[in-house]
Amino acid sequence: MARKKIILIFFIFLFTIFFQIKVQAKIWSECPTDNTYITENTVFSGDFCNIEDSTKRKPGEEGAIIIKASNIILDCNGTTLNGTGFNETLDRPNFRFGIFNMGYENVTIKNCIVQNFFDGILSVKANNSKVFNNVVKGCQNGIVLDGVLHYQEKWERTEEHIPTPTNMKIFNNTLISNSQNINLLYADNNEIFNNNASLGVHGIQTENSSNNKIFNNIFMANDGGIYLWDNSDDNGVFDNKIISNKVGILSENSRNNIFNNIFLKNKEDRVIKDFYRSSEKGIKKESENVGEESPKVDYVLVILLIVMTTLIVILIINYFSARKCQ
Repeated sequence: MARKKIILIFFIFLFTIFFQIKVQAKIWSECPTDNTYITENTVFSGDFCNIEDSTKRKPGEEGAIIIKASNIILDCNGTTLNGTGFNETLDRPNFRFGIFNMGYENVTIKNCIVQNFFDGILSVKANNSKVFNNVVKGCQNGIVLDGVLHYQEKWERTEEHIPTPTNMKIFNNTLISNSQNINLLYADNNEIFNNNASLGVHGIQTENSSNNKIFNNIFMANDGGIYLWDNSDDNGVFDNKIISNKVGILSENSRNNIFNNIFLKNKEDRVIKDFYRSSEKGIKKESENVGEESPKVDYVLVILLIVMTTLIVILIINYFSARKCQ
């Protein structure tokens, strides 16, 4: 009897926690509009939402969805945020940012489909935050970590603006047809893993970004799979699959630890270095049969087998013909 009471109390406790979590999250039943502020745990409706560019935004807040609090979760629940309109003069979408987090920490952004913005998901100095299970496509920049962007009559970057984003985790995202699929600008000590980035100028680009871990990603069919440049030092780049890019990895004016990556069917597989030397260890190339390539056919052996088989068949026919004549 006592055991049953303990079990009942346990399930009531779990139900209470679950109910409190649900109550704490704001549930949307319709599409968000431009300049939507997120100040608490939020779950969107899961709809396809065309978001028109608004002229009523405040200076410096050029975002459709704007994070305005720390320690919150934005769960798009599969909602598509589609930025409408295109600025032909600037050759880019009218919208500057799809989802914008300016300095709020411990923020989770998940399960969003973001398309046709200038920056799909932008986090500026958003320490200890996570961006995962999102799809970002058709933007100038897909997912951006930025340590120096600030607004003073216009958006600009200066190196004095620190600290940079730290301890951010970008994982399990799909990025398609963004010019820079993942872009790190003055962003240190972050983890980028289990993402799939394709059909961009770069799968990932780092500028003045150091001590990041870039691992277990797939970079496919970009002009450049991974581009490390402008004093991006001491980044760990490992266990990535780099497939069918024009250049696999380009390390320019940077020192990085690059190892155990799989290069397959790139126009130039090898790491390219110019001023500094990045370490190059355990790199797997096409010739090492990593599993995606078809095995090479030994045509001489095939011809020999055909000839031998033909001779055997002729001998068998002649043998039975001779016996029949006897």
